[in-house]
Amino acid sequence: MNKMNEVLKQKWIAALRSGEFKQSRYKLFNLHDKGYCCLGVLAVQQGATLDNGGCLRSSNWHDMKRAGSEYLRDEYAGGLDYLTQHHLSIMNDGNRCNFNEIANWVEVNL
Repeated sequence: MNKMNEVLKQKWIAALRSGEFKQSRYKLFNLHDKGYCCLGVLAVQQGATLDNGGCLRSSNWHDMKRAGSEYLRDEYAGGLDYLTQHHLSIMNDGNRCNFNEIANWVEVNL
């Protein structure tokens, strides 16, 4: 696990706990229920725009393919490596941790 910039980390934690973002699964942003996964919330905190498919908008197809619907490109990852993003994705999607539980984990581990 890697450490995040403290200012961004606190902004992300506050957003996860704010109640402003509805939680969703399997995509950074789910158009149908207007929900976000925890990584989608992180991307939005950095000014990312999500497309209707729940992926980061990009003019580079290879970036989109790499990012898929679960992981963030480096520019929006906040310093998180692939393994850390994968762990957070599993917490959000597989383990169905709520945003507050994820925020608690981020606070202690990143």
